[in-house]
Amino acid sequence: MKYAVIDIETSGFSGLFNRITEISVFITDGIQVLDEYTSLVNPHCKIPYSITRLTGIDNSMVDEAPDFSEIADKIDEITQGCVFVAHNVNFDYSFVEREFREAGKSFKRKKLCSVRYAKSVFPDHQSYSLGNICRDLGIQITDRHRARGDAEATVELLRRCLKKDANKTELNKMLNPRLRGATLPTNIDFELFNSLPECPGVYHFLNKSGKVIYVGKALNIKQRVTSHFTSKAAKSINMKLEIADIRCQLSGNELLSFLMETHDIKRYYPKYNSAQKRYTKLLNLAVYENQKGILQLGVLVGRPREPYIQFTNRSAAYRFIQDFIDEYELCIHQQAMQPLKKNAEVINHDACRGVCAGKESVKDYNERVRDALNQQKPNLDQEFIVLEGRTEDEKAVVQLENGIYAGYGFMSMEIEEEEYANFIQPQINDPDTQSIVLGYLQRHHLQDEMEKVQLEPN
Repeated sequence: MKYAVIDIETSGFSGLFNRITEISVFITDGIQVLDEYTSLVNPHCKIPYSITRLTGIDNSMVDEAPDFSEIADKIDEITQGCVFVAHNVNFDYSFVEREFREAGKSFKRKKLCSVRYAKSVFPDHQSYSLGNICRDLGIQITDRHRARGDAEATVELLRRCLKKDANKTELNKMLNPRLRGATLPTNIDFELFNSLPECPGVYHFLNKSGKVIYVGKALNIKQRVTSHFTSKAAKSINMKLEIADIRCQLSGNELLSFLMETHDIKRYYPKYNSAQKRYTKLLNLAVYENQKGILQLGVLVGRPREPYIQFTNRSAAYRFIQDFIDEYELCIHQQAMQPLKKNAEVINHDACRGVCAGKESVKDYNERVRDALNQQKPNLDQEFIVLEGRTEDEKAVVQLENGIYAGYGFMSMEIEEEEYANFIQPQINDPDTQSIVLGYLQRHHLQDEMEKVQLEPN
């Protein structure tokens, strides 16, 4: 058996809004390394300063790096017939699979999580993070938080797990593609479970009375449902005792999965969904002039005059403003929101060009702030977002009205834009759906801007 041990670095931690910045692949038979491939990747989005501090990868390093679509064939070729191994495999696999989909290619491999495997063969360790378990086992990591260094350490961790699990008892349990009957809820049979789709959408768990007790979203519904049934968390165990039926609705793409999930949670108010039951009061990035005429950044509750960025909590707003200040060399002293003490060390105080000391004119500073904000501002004139449908001959369309989410629909690939509105099912917009849509627009706006810059002649 061959294993493709993979580690990635990303521009952030959300598979919806962030991209891969570096990938490293080691092919091994469990004893020796057979092949290796490592490359930086152009994410076509800004890398936050906090991520650069963690990984050492900055925007200049990836400017000339290949797009993922340019290296997809190489990765597909060397990982053929291999088990995809990663430390917290669902994180790495979801990013890689999504990059393949955006490149117009499919990617499907058996998965093995080195965290779970290490737990099964080396029990009783206090922590199974890559750094801690490698330290406990005496495995050296040469370049922590870079793809090649972490992947190389995971190769050695896998080798030691396989050596300890000599008869592969634990390995076979984890690679068994069928869910064992003992882990299914009492009222769910294999026929229903095996019929679950392996594509994007939302799923509902119902109790014996037919009441929806949980709503979830997934890129692979069957895989996500399986994770609920195999989980040992108290919530999953209690929920499993009540599940009597499973219903699914396909979305065709990730954005609609998010929108459909938040809609259904508010509609059914499920017992086991703790988040999104109530409408969230979003915080908005506010921009205004102080007494010196200098533009300041802050946050406010409610709809802003010009919607740049929205946040679900104050900590997210702090992190964005911190990264924004450093990215565009702004003055920390001119901002209405001072950093949290625990995050203060991530601010680069040397980045300021000196507007606070008279070294830069207020006019020049304000122009830089406006230019930076315009790079962040999504295209609110866009009326429709066209996405993958549930089948090859179908497309999904999300309708916007002045940047406000209005609804979605599925239609034939042959339908022209002037007819889209006839197929749209109107939906209620709320702060959660608006945040999802603006986040999507923001991410694709930044990607388009990066591509425009690359196309401009020197």
